[in-house]
Amino acid sequence: MDRDQVLLSLGKPVRKVRETIEGEETEDWIYGTPPGRIVFVTFKGNKVIKVKETYAGLGSEAPPLPPPR
Repeated sequence: MDRDQVLLSLGKPVRKVRETIEGEETEDWIYGTPPGRIVFVTFKGNKVIKVKETYAGLGSEAPPLPPPR
């Protein structure tokens, strides 16, 4: 997925965080607020490279999302 597709699917993120590790820049779009479900969508360039769903403040982590069809 690209950024426009994520915006259409999930809407505007609560927060965005950029970081550079070993010369590679990534950007996380964060959806949700604690306590409760938080979704992290990680971009490299314009493409999603990782989606992580967790439950902040509830002591458990959600199972991974199924691969797109």
